[in-house]
Amino acid sequence: PDNVSFAVVGDAGDGVQVWADMTRASLFLDHRCESRNNNQISFTTKVSNLVRALRSACANSNVQTVVKLTKKTGIPTFSFEIQQPQTQLKITHDVPIRLVLDDDELLRSYEPTLPDEYMNISASVVLPGSELRSLQNVVERMGSFATYMVVDITNAPSGHVLRLQVEKENLMNMTTTFSKLASAVQEDPSVSKTAEAKVEVKKLGRVLRSLLSTDLKVSQLICCIVPGHTVVLKCYFDNQDDKNTIVYYLPVHFLEP
Repeated sequence: PDNVSFAVVGDAGDGVQVWADMTRASLFLDHRCESRNNNQISFTTKVSNLVRALRSACANSNVQTVVKLTKKTGIPTFSFEIQQPQTQLKITHDVPIRLVLDDDELLRSYEPTLPDEYMNISASVVLPGSELRSLQNVVERMGSFATYMVVDITNAPSGHVLRLQVEKENLMNMTTTFSKLASAVQEDPSVSKTAEAKVEVKKLGRVLRSLLSTDLKVSQLICCIVPGHTVVLKCYFDNQDDKNTIVYYLPVHFLEP
């Protein structure tokens, strides 16, 4: 396979669901994957165990790490063999995994396809990667005043706008607007459309921090609001074919009339 896919779904995490697709070349210098299932292997593991092994492997940019799927004492294992530079020291992290062999279970881990009726009420914009730090600063600042924020997007002939707003006990209102943005989809230029959703500030802030902490440079972020259902953030990274992406689905809360 040319791609490696990751998913955090179901009851994992804090309600934010994540899908990532990365090209093989962006993760590995060399790669071999063989199985009876068209050379595709799927498995689940605890995120905390995987993160611990990856942090150890990334602690020194000069180390070489060999990643293997193997069995140890009969348990399927994702094994990281980390060779320290200029020494004979080798550190091994064994991450227990569970192979996914059931097709229905595998399908549940795929990114959902939003139905047409959801897309008809949605609105979306494209935020340049250069604005991501500014967006995070705004969200962090708003988080000190309120637990929830209202995010709304307007697609209109006059332009495409992303607006963030928080309110504290009906005494203070803070609004930030990102204007002159591009639309993520082809729309009738004569039609105006607005969509809004209420999200937890800390969850949005956590997503933005994770994007800014990556070694990959963000080229653009697509924000799509499906009112009453979800806020979707799709991030593209700088590369030649735009095949490296991470998609976040944020849960939304009831909007008071």
